[in-house]
Amino acid sequence: MKTRNFGDYFDTESVIKLPGEKNSSWITLKSESGYVEGKLHRSGGQQLIIFEPGFPGDGSTRLEKLWLDKLLKNNFTVFATRHSGTIINGEHSHNYLNCPQKQTWAKEHKQLLLGKKESYSIADWLIEPLIALEALEDQFDAIYLVGHSFGGLAIFYSLIEFAKKRPDKAQKVQRLISLAGTTGRVESDNNPILEQWSDYLRRGATSEKVLVGDPDENLIILKDAYSKIHKGANLIPKSAEVICVMVENDELVSVQEAKDIIDTLDRGYLIIDKKEVADKETGRLAHDMDNLHPEEFLDFVNIAWKPVKQTTEL
Repeated sequence: MKTRNFGDYFDTESVIKLPGEKNSSWITLKSESGYVEGKLHRSGGQQLIIFEPGFPGDGSTRLEKLWLDKLLKNNFTVFATRHSGTIINGEHSHNYLNCPQKQTWAKEHKQLLLGKKESYSIADWLIEPLIALEALEDQFDAIYLVGHSFGGLAIFYSLIEFAKKRPDKAQKVQRLISLAGTTGRVESDNNPILEQWSDYLRRGATSEKVLVGDPDENLIILKDAYSKIHKGANLIPKSAEVICVMVENDELVSVQEAKDIIDTLDRGYLIIDKKEVADKETGRLAHDMDNLHPEEFLDFVNIAWKPVKQTTEL
């Protein structure tokens, strides 16, 4: 097999070392499917976690603030995606990027949005885990795909696409971990899942954070993606255990969505998180999963750990 050089999977001109974060860099990964930006946190171990945030996309900052330290101490390397089309130096950018060095670099290089294109859609977001897989898989022995909310849809979608191209390499994926993930069945245009998406895609508050294209076009893309993860579920390798962690009182995603994908796959574990609460003062939702303990997250990526029952509670 041909040995790849650093520049084969990193856009070397946009690598930013982060002096305040040991062994971490802001990077742009590149593969045959495109480019994706985010932070790579190295541990030296041979296990990789690819984390895909939800919509509009501050989940990677939550990962880095709440769970990352525990993962690094247990020899996991983590790539935390930031969505293409995210505004880099806007009112909300500090929270979405969690990287002042990237914001400074972007000002100097006149980059306004994350990514390499002039415009983006949900289709670009759906393949962010795919790009990370293609770029990084040959550097690691085991890979764990973790997605929060929309990220749950994206990790299933991306693994199916990866398995079509490289079924042998897809066997490296040990687990798909969907955290409050939207993975339900959508069979009509008036499905409540799409109606909720229509609302969120059209909100002015969304366009203050990310520029992700025409809402109507995105709804078509999303409907197709929900269909694809169920119709193509047989392509998900048997090596990849499925763990769906759902919030009991979730404001956005119902537990039924996890049951739908587990039913389609005819395998997988459902964990009900009963301890999440909303915070009116900060605007946080129970859906955000701020009360998920680092030790619990570590269990999800520990291949030796399994829930005692197919459906269990935290």
